[in-house]
Amino acid sequence: MNGFLLLLPFLGIRFGLLAARSKDAVWRAARFAPRQGGEKIAYGFYQLSNLAFFLVLLFTKVRPEGSWQAGAGAACYCLGLFLCALSVLHFASPDSTGLNTGGIYRISRNPMY
Repeated sequence: MNGFLLLLPFLGIRFGLLAARSKDAVWRAARFAPRQGGEKIAYGFYQLSNLAFFLVLLFTKVRPEGSWQAGAGAACYCLGLFLCALSVLHFASPDSTGLNTGGIYRISRNPMY
């Protein structure tokens, strides 16, 4: 199996579920804070590292096995998808001030990342 296929559920949750929940939330998620000085370099590094990650996954072959390590990895993967979906759902429902302070956002300021 191609490793990129494992990324598709994440992308579906991150963009599809968010769009289905709230069009306004998609706009808020796509908006970045103004970058200046060293932040521009960090942002560029962030974008390049994402591109590298996607490219590596395109050429990675995943061979599911029946070992306990594969089971533990699958459990971590599913837990990560669940937490991502939970954070997206809470992100789509900010309070009247526009902040997300409830749900999983009480624990982490940026749970989607």
